[in-house]
Amino acid sequence: MPLGLVIIKWDNKIGGMVEARYLRRGWIPPALPTTLLSMHFPTMKVDQNGVDFVKTKIGALRVLSYFTGVKTKRTIALILEESENPDLYKEKLIQLAEKVNSEIEDYTCKLPKYYSEIFEK
Repeated sequence: MPLGLVIIKWDNKIGGMVEARYLRRGWIPPALPTTLLSMHFPTMKVDQNGVDFVKTKIGALRVLSYFTGVKTKRTIALILEESENPDLYKEKLIQLAEKVNSEIEDYTCKLPKYYSEIFEK
């Protein structure tokens, strides 16, 4: 089960910043926003289904991130244990992005609820 999730917002003045987080345990590497955004933005990597995912490893953590698009400018990162397979969580990460984008004004206080609904089934 994922250790937690982080939502990174792109700001044209200051760059990437952690907008919200929910962690069951562990910590967020300080370089996470910069690392993920630098991987998403230059190439806008899109898979065969038109979805922008990045899988990477930062220290002992695996990270699966999803870029929500240039309109919303958010990257949703799922923090996984080293032994977890990121590919198993792609569809669930899209579900989470849909919830976040549909309630953009007040989603930050609902992250624990979203996490439970999507990842603890």
